[in-house]
Amino acid sequence: MKFHSLARHAFALLAALVLASCGGGGAQTNPNQGGDVSIVPDGATFYAGAVGIITVSGGRAPYSLTSSDPGVLPVPAILNGHSFEVVPNNPGVIDTGLPPGAVPIHTVNIIARDSLGLTKSAAIHVAQNFLTGYGIFFTPSNCTAQTCAGGETVVTFDTVTNGQLYGLRPFRVEIVRAGCLLENPLGSNTLSTTFETASDHEGKVTAVIRCPAGTASGVGLLRLVDIGSGASTVFAFTISDQAPSATLEAIPDTITFTGPDSATCGTGTADFFVFGGAAPYTAVSSKASITVTPSSDTQPGKFTVSAGNPALCEEASILVTDSRLAHITVDVKTEVGAGAPPSPPVGVSPSTMTLTCGQSQSALVTGATGTFVVNSNDPNVTFAVSGNVVTVTRAGALPVLPGGNTLSTVTITDSSGTATIRVTNPVNCS
Repeated sequence: MKFHSLARHAFALLAALVLASCGGGGAQTNPNQGGDVSIVPDGATFYAGAVGIITVSGGRAPYSLTSSDPGVLPVPAILNGHSFEVVPNNPGVIDTGLPPGAVPIHTVNIIARDSLGLTKSAAIHVAQNFLTGYGIFFTPSNCTAQTCAGGETVVTFDTVTNGQLYGLRPFRVEIVRAGCLLENPLGSNTLSTTFETASDHEGKVTAVIRCPAGTASGVGLLRLVDIGSGASTVFAFTISDQAPSATLEAIPDTITFTGPDSATCGTGTADFFVFGGAAPYTAVSSKASITVTPSSDTQPGKFTVSAGNPALCEEASILVTDSRLAHITVDVKTEVGAGAPPSPPVGVSPSTMTLTCGQSQSALVTGATGTFVVNSNDPNVTFAVSGNVVTVTRAGALPVLPGGNTLSTVTITDSSGTATIRVTNPVNCS
């Protein structure tokens, strides 16, 4: 009986082992174990600075991992699990044979070896990421170099981040080194060393570089800054001192100053830029009231026009001449505006009075718009208002109120300003 009991227990144990090995009894298998070793992804592109995940499965863990370029794509030496994160670095060396316009990539081979000696390799393409020097295009207007003295150039950046071109992202373009300037804003005649804009819906940033006449040839440096993160990169461009053409040109060639209303002529200052020809340039105005002066010694093609007489509307011609006596003209005009002239400020006549005890005198208020307010700083000097007439009275002998002045002031105030009547009167009346 004892033998049969032991036999039954042994048989039950054997059956349980067989059932477990066949997956019965609720047992589960690990899909990452067994079979050939595999690495996922294989042939994928990871972008520098962005987190990527690599999964190793099959064979038997742990795995031994190696990278053909650990400086660009580092991997752990031993992987006890089945996946790990990597953050690639920006590659400095790019694969050869890439087609034109392709994203610059550097291929790294990852090799995994399991505990049984099975191996597998996978290729990971590490792409340069985020403003790394590709995707900048110079389109000069009429220069043989990327930029030239007296010319302008459109520069376009492709702002690639993680392989995507992000639209409506704020950027700043800066001139780091050059005698050239940036059009700011686009389409204007205002130039500066910085220009802030946003990428368009295609993820492109466009700026315009202008190099004034007389700019020396050399190498300029241009910085593109991602305003949100502060990340930036610097691009080099060439500058030629060769004038773009022999034709003299001024931008703009017409300047109009418009007054604030229909009774006032326009005043102010405006700049124009001279291109082409042969520097240096001179500029002379045909009217003494409209002047023109060079804006700076470092920009020989930039001039400032000034008009400062609001009572005189006139036209003038600015004659611009280069060193070869070629010339062009810039037309300047001052004109009145379209708005109604402002109302004259409040006034009063007469504005001074001399009153004896009990004496009165009237004054006419002019230029008042609507209701005006009258006050006196002397209790013995009173007033009465009838329409636009203010009658001022020095009180008689009785009663005599304290606070009297020999020189008193009656003030008339409305929305356009204040007018005063100075009253000379005795402090006391007997």
